[in-house]
Amino acid sequence: MKLLEKKEKSNCISYSVNIPTDKRYWEGLDIFRIIWHALFSKPLQKEILLDGEKVKKYFQSYSPESMFDGFTDSSTKWYIDILEKSKFLQKQLNRESQLKILDLGCGRGGLYQWITSNRPSAFSYTGVDFNDVAINRCIKIFDSQNTQFAVQDVNEPLGVFDEAYDLVFCINVFPYINDISSVTANMVNACSSENGLIIVVDPVPSFYWETECGDFSIHIREPEELRKVISAAGLKILECGHLNSFSLLGMSFLPIASATIMKKTDETIC
Repeated sequence: MKLLEKKEKSNCISYSVNIPTDKRYWEGLDIFRIIWHALFSKPLQKEILLDGEKVKKYFQSYSPESMFDGFTDSSTKWYIDILEKSKFLQKQLNRESQLKILDLGCGRGGLYQWITSNRPSAFSYTGVDFNDVAINRCIKIFDSQNTQFAVQDVNEPLGVFDEAYDLVFCINVFPYINDISSVTANMVNACSSENGLIIVVDPVPSFYWETECGDFSIHIREPEELRKVISAAGLKILECGHLNSFSLLGMSFLPIASATIMKKTDETIC
């Protein structure tokens, strides 16, 4: 198995305990959205309701050999950049005891490949995705005693995977889901109450046209919306990361992704 090559660390990543919010960015994106639709005579969608089957076909259209996860894109590797900067995640990955890892929306196994190259000790990994093409590829390439993969909609109850995991990942999933509260509930139920972490990474569009995939538009949720869901679930935010394209004179520009690291508390709703 070919492991991911490490790239030079990005200096455009910042972590804090608050979900990164830039009002001017979101307001500007909203204005651009209106202009973009006016210029191309396209109806402006105020409320996006995704068709799950259409989204599934979109991802299935990539060949089995493709690694369209954002992990193995040679030009960016931006998921890796933002994950490697999280001190809470790195602390868990460096634990000597065995880790149990759940990857909701695992795609073609990019996260598993990255963990394999960064985790010094043993771990077990469970990958779940509604894309049977991607899952079959994972089973073929990454089949080992410490892995299991399943075709399943992450909106639905996890069933046999509903157990205590040390790390629960949900990467580039929320934009393709209408109601993220059900996925959040799955993450909460699957996460261990003892030092378990929930890691959500979402893309942030640098330009409005990046919110369109094929013939449908994806959800790009503002930080306040994510904060409300986290609060309703009783989760505690430990760390938030914000990755930008470049920095100049101490300021970062063109956001690419945001990461939120959370844990369960006594108030968490399971």
